[in-house]
Amino acid sequence: MLWLTGEQSLSKKAKTVHFFMLGHIVSCTTENKKNARFLGLFLLIFLGICAPIFVYQTKAQSGGAKLVNYHLGQLYSGMTNDLSKYDILVLSPAQIATHQGIMGDIKKLNPQIIILAYVPSQSYNTNYWPRDVVFSALNVSDAWWLRDSRGKIISAWPGIKNINLDQTWSEYFLPFVRDHISVLSGVDGIFFDMVSPNISWLNNGDIDLNGDGVRDISSQADALWLNRTEYFFKRAKEIMPTMYIVDNGTSAAVVQPYVHGRMYENFPTPWEGDGSWGTVMNRVHETQKNNRVPHISIINSNTANTGVQNYRDVRFGLGSALLENGYFSYDYGDQNHGQTWWYDEYNVRLGQPIGGSVSRANYATYQPDLWHRDFDHGLVLVNSTPQLVAVDLGGDYEKINGRQDPTVNDGSIVSEVEIAPNDGLVLLKTTSRLDDVIFSNGSFARFYKPDGIRVRNGFFVFDEEYKGGAQILYFDFDGNAKHDTLVASGNKITATRDDGQPFFKIYPYTANYSGNLVLAVGDLDNDGFDELYVAPDKGSYPIKIYNLFGEEILPEGWYPFGKKYQDGYSLAIAGKGYDGRLVIGANHATGQNDHDSTVGLYDAGLKKTAEWSIFKQSNHELMVGAGDLDGDGMPEIVAGFGSGRKPTLKLYTLEGKEFGQPIIFAGEIFRNAQIQITDVNFDGAADIVLLTSGAL
Repeated sequence: MLWLTGEQSLSKKAKTVHFFMLGHIVSCTTENKKNARFLGLFLLIFLGICAPIFVYQTKAQSGGAKLVNYHLGQLYSGMTNDLSKYDILVLSPAQIATHQGIMGDIKKLNPQIIILAYVPSQSYNTNYWPRDVVFSALNVSDAWWLRDSRGKIISAWPGIKNINLDQTWSEYFLPFVRDHISVLSGVDGIFFDMVSPNISWLNNGDIDLNGDGVRDISSQADALWLNRTEYFFKRAKEIMPTMYIVDNGTSAAVVQPYVHGRMYENFPTPWEGDGSWGTVMNRVHETQKNNRVPHISIINSNTANTGVQNYRDVRFGLGSALLENGYFSYDYGDQNHGQTWWYDEYNVRLGQPIGGSVSRANYATYQPDLWHRDFDHGLVLVNSTPQLVAVDLGGDYEKINGRQDPTVNDGSIVSEVEIAPNDGLVLLKTTSRLDDVIFSNGSFARFYKPDGIRVRNGFFVFDEEYKGGAQILYFDFDGNAKHDTLVASGNKITATRDDGQPFFKIYPYTANYSGNLVLAVGDLDNDGFDELYVAPDKGSYPIKIYNLFGEEILPEGWYPFGKKYQDGYSLAIAGKGYDGRLVIGANHATGQNDHDSTVGLYDAGLKKTAEWSIFKQSNHELMVGAGDLDGDGMPEIVAGFGSGRKPTLKLYTLEGKEFGQPIIFAGEIFRNAQIQITDVNFDGAADIVLLTSGAL
């Protein structure tokens, strides 16, 4: 429908360019592109001017949901992996100080993570701080307590005493934070809690800020309080200039230049103006304009202290955050921040936003309506109205294949959806093309997680420009952000530029070869070059290795099992550089009809580093694939039967240790199957792509 092309946009897309090289992230600068004019197309890629580098990508970097864990509870080592998945952690100084080993482990697993130390700005915890490893050193002057007209110290929460935010408090407390908290290893910034733009709401308005024993006039108390709050954050920026500073939570304009953002707790935050979704979202949008860079606006949804997780609330808060490039957290509530709950939508990397948020009614500011925002890989919808809304998407999209709320996230292809009141929906763009993996033209592609769960709908992948059965790889060879094409058809391999100009044409086993070719591409010798590995599907031919100029690296070829071996190969590349391995799946004849299927790993010098048997006395083809299935930066091996039998896939580490359960496809007989590994649902971990020329 036309509403999907509305012109009113509340934010603009930041320009980001990524190049992907067969699973390698390639870093290119503007200067590199200038060099290319002088050094030529291939020098840019293959002489290391733009060399593949491994980069751990957080959700924030990859355009997915940016996630915060507001965790004030006890830390223990078993939480390290869970906590490292977030983009930002808010932790208590005591836990940071006493668990430095955990801090180091989290930073190793996620070097880009931001750790904010939790610091109340205007209170003293009488229950814990006298014995706290950090705050026990804090000495509060009697002049800094917030008192009522009778001189009684005010307590907004049980177990705390409030501070009056006098400027002398700021001059004492902020250096204390700098010297005792910001210096803790792993701390990147400070999360100041209990921040408010006014004070007359507290203690039924009985406030005496000036200490004259008289109840202050509300407007005067609020004005003085805001002045003190502004001073506090101005000095915080001056005293800790390199620290991230985030508050919870005021949208007062005078504070915004001194902070990177704020948290909107209990979203939509009931004390933010009238507490409506539109009011809160407009304040998210407006405050970011004046915040320090990078912006850190956090939407915190929760169970309202019930512990009953509501997937609709998760989608509504997360979708709202995505409309404004915000961060999202979901936990128990303001009485207990200490959960590591994880949701299906958290795994989706949508890519970079395409334009800003758009309203169906084309509103210029946030108010109840159906809102959407487009991303590279999908679409986010938010229904902020009290009615069920039907949406014509104007094309096909794919629901994520979730496990928690399958009534919503069922993996189906849809062109129309219904969204409940105060709900959201994350959709993926459909695809019928596979980039950056080798596939057989006309094959059917299925996509699985290592546990055998389907992650996306399958489809036939076919390019009508090439013969059925040809091996095809769409890939950016020349770094211009356009896909070039490698095709192996019959006995010939050709590489063609995106504009149709040829790179090379080779016949690895001469023009008289009548079999099929098996391919793998990757850089194992760490020279910045990607090598092309070619093997026969049968016959006593050697494995050949080419650079991407089409020049043969080993003219004599390589016979890993001797010249008498003729039962074919399956190839894959696991990792890259000196730690990478060429993976060879082979079937060794043991009798007239039986074979032992083995997987062997070889380094750049073609020295065997590991080998193990997978299936004993089988007469079926072995297929292998390799990739980082769990997102930890280390590749895993997938191996299984390629044809003629009920397919079974097994998972292995690079040391040959089997893990997980075999994936068995009951009742299905696949012919000429292939395994490729790539991330098809944009969750940061590679998926198993099973390509078959026939099924059932």
